[in-house]
Amino acid sequence: MNEKTKANVPDELSDRDIIEFRQAWEDPRGTLDELGTPVDFEAMIAGLSLKFINLPANSVDHEIEDAQRCVCQCLGLDLSALWQWSAESPGLLVLSHFFRSVEGPPPPAPMDAQEHFPWCFQQLRAGKVVAVSSLEELPPEATRDREVWRHFGIKTSLAIPLAAGGGPLVGALSFNDMQKERPWPEALVKRLQLVAQIFANAVARKRSDQALWESEERLSLATAAAGMGVWMWDVSRNEIWATEDWRRMFAFAPDAAIRYETVIERIHPQDRERVDRAVRCAVQGQADYVGEYRVVLPDGVLRWIAARGRYHPANSPAQARMLGVSVDITDRKRAEAAMEERLRFEKLLADLSAGFVNAPSERLDERIDGSLKVLVEFFGNDRSSVFEFTDGKRHALVTHSHAISECEPFPVGSFPFDRLPWYLEQLRSGKPIFLRCLPEDLPLEAEEERRYCIAHGIRSTIGIPLKAGGTILGALSFSFLQRCCDWPAEIISRLQMIGEVFANALLRRKSEETLRAALAENEALRSRLEQENLYLREQVVLKHHHGRIIGQSDSLKRVLSEAERVSATDAPVLLLGETGTGKELLAQTIHELSNRKDRPMVIVNCASLPATLVESELFGREAGAYTGAASAQIGRFAIADGSTLFLDEIGEFPIELQSKLLRVLQDGRFERLGSPETVTVDVRIIAATNRNIEQAVRESKFRADLYHRLNVFPIHLPPLRERRDDIPPLVWAFAETFGRRMGKTIKSIPRKSLEQLQRYSWPGNVRELSNVIERAMILTTSDALRVELPFATQAAAVPRRTLKESEREQILYALQETGWRIRGANGAAEILGIKPTTLEARMARLGIKREKRNSSIS
Repeated sequence: MNEKTKANVPDELSDRDIIEFRQAWEDPRGTLDELGTPVDFEAMIAGLSLKFINLPANSVDHEIEDAQRCVCQCLGLDLSALWQWSAESPGLLVLSHFFRSVEGPPPPAPMDAQEHFPWCFQQLRAGKVVAVSSLEELPPEATRDREVWRHFGIKTSLAIPLAAGGGPLVGALSFNDMQKERPWPEALVKRLQLVAQIFANAVARKRSDQALWESEERLSLATAAAGMGVWMWDVSRNEIWATEDWRRMFAFAPDAAIRYETVIERIHPQDRERVDRAVRCAVQGQADYVGEYRVVLPDGVLRWIAARGRYHPANSPAQARMLGVSVDITDRKRAEAAMEERLRFEKLLADLSAGFVNAPSERLDERIDGSLKVLVEFFGNDRSSVFEFTDGKRHALVTHSHAISECEPFPVGSFPFDRLPWYLEQLRSGKPIFLRCLPEDLPLEAEEERRYCIAHGIRSTIGIPLKAGGTILGALSFSFLQRCCDWPAEIISRLQMIGEVFANALLRRKSEETLRAALAENEALRSRLEQENLYLREQVVLKHHHGRIIGQSDSLKRVLSEAERVSATDAPVLLLGETGTGKELLAQTIHELSNRKDRPMVIVNCASLPATLVESELFGREAGAYTGAASAQIGRFAIADGSTLFLDEIGEFPIELQSKLLRVLQDGRFERLGSPETVTVDVRIIAATNRNIEQAVRESKFRADLYHRLNVFPIHLPPLRERRDDIPPLVWAFAETFGRRMGKTIKSIPRKSLEQLQRYSWPGNVRELSNVIERAMILTTSDALRVELPFATQAAAVPRRTLKESEREQILYALQETGWRIRGANGAAEILGIKPTTLEARMARLGIKREKRNSSIS
């Protein structure tokens, strides 16, 4: 711009100026510069540039719209629009400034350039100027743009991208004519690009100013919200400048001069030396100071302060500074202390609960005494006592009391109600008592309590009712004899939690005492009935003939009788016994006696199935359920629908699939592998195992809930050594079976062979006996079957043990078979044929004790 043009630049554009600019543009005889644009239009652009140089951010929007008006009126244009990226939606270019000199449809708010002018939007994003002299010249992909321009009555348009200082796109500026089509010479486009650049710079500066203002506001608000105090220590002059928040934090007057020593004196004596040493080390080492300390204000109030300072050395020692911030963290410290106290209390509560849960009833009094000692040490009171309410209202029973060494514990024994009638009646009705200052806090009707407190020097007391099972069992008291209680009232809720622990312990002891009394009464009644019916014996009557199950022993008859009883139901059956005792044969017998006998029983050996295929074998699968599953498969549960499923060796069932098996047992529903559809079946389950399932449950190898579901009707198959009388008929039966198969006939078996077989312990049970007889049948060449056991087997048959060892082994075996249950039907005493008291005496003589079991069963 030359000097003449600068002199002609007006500060404000009048209507006359606009008319002159417009005439100079429309009249080709006007004065033009070397680019073919009016010289006075150049002056107008220069004026706009000067106007926007120092323009405040809050005036930018108004001046942009006024400049749009001036340019449109100067050049005879009808409409100008400025588009900016949306602050709420960064991907949208929305209309922000708009000028129109003629009437037309109002633009929507907000108006998105990408939606209404998609083609033009893409050109602008690429940094291209869009000059449309005629809408007919638009390419086919600009169909949407043409429709919108026509909707607003626009015949020609020029759109210029806005970018400040070569930076990213911040928006777009458009000029439009609604009355006629017109060309857009390059010279004019370049001049309007200057206008767009002026607008872009103004918009960018406004955004920067706005961001700076918001940043400063956020910093100010954050500092105020965080309660920070800013300070600066002039090390050489030993003067401290601080904000008002910092002065209030340390209780310094607004105009008070502050020195380093003055601040150090406000710090708590126990923290003072540590803080001073750390600050001076930071100055010498030119490092940051970070620390927390307490300050004691002139009024005695204690505050916790967290401070951080950074030393800034200068070219000369006189310019050295330390800058920092301080925060009042008193509330945080109090919260941390409260949380720590809460955690300590929760640990105390957990320890008390665990101690009472595992304590046997005979050691419950010892646990209560120890717990009272722990409570006195934890809470810092002088005495704690437990007393129980009797059935009558005349006495309470003080059962336990503990006091510090300087005080006497409460006397244990009967305590008359009339000595503390109001106090005990409140607790008996379930109301906690918190008397902070005695005897002043007592009501008027508590005259007896007032005299009692004065006579015994009780200054504060808290009483917590012990309630369990809907009954008030007693109360737990906390007494102060040397000082008044300073506990907050909120502690009542914590003490009530402790009271619940004591109440549950008392209730358990009371229940166990009631149970022991009932068991003693039952035992006395049973003994009397045994004396009255000395010669009566329970006869096992079988309703069916079981040809495949051979034997006439009482234990076998009992098993068959139980099988007949349960066969008529659909209840799950659990067959227990050593390997080879005939569990599968008994399962088949139960099935054949049931209403499901018309369909075959489905047998699954859980031990023979690979763990990876158990789920698909039992529940089925869909094609493609896993790699290699080329076709669908129906599971055993679906095959056994309406029949019986025998799960042999259930103890080997994978733990990860036991929950799915439990669900089938509970409601008969499951999902095939790879299918979301639920299948419903009606299957009766018979399970068998030679493992100790209870031990597996204790070792978390078998689910307890599945065991209880299967153990609805357990049947224990006795080993062959417990029914030795059945060995001879079993030998004859096997001899006849193998004889028919081998074409041999056995007419006699030596007595010596039968006696030898009866003496053998048969660890393999009936299956082992069958194998021995089959071997003898192969070796025999006559009609007399001679059975000889191998040498190792014979040695096992007659072990060299003392009478004491044999007795100990027999008792241990009976105890293990009954789960260490001595008394009652099928107890160890009944199996051994002796009285329970005799068995207990022999166990004590032989030193037989049950090992402690792990109480955590998952």
